[in-house]
Amino acid sequence: MKHLLIFLSIIAFPLFLNAHCQVPCGIYGDHARVVALLEDAETVIKAC
Repeated sequence: MKHLLIFLSIIAFPLFLNAHCQVPCGIYGDHARVVALLEDAETVIKAC
């Protein structure tokens, strides 16, 4: 039983490690998103 628990822990642990990458860790803060939106708006205005 102990070996099964260890095996399942080893299998499940990497899944939890990848879970935090679903949401960027601060690299896309509010300021960066606003700047990107303003840049996109300028591009649309230039295209029209």
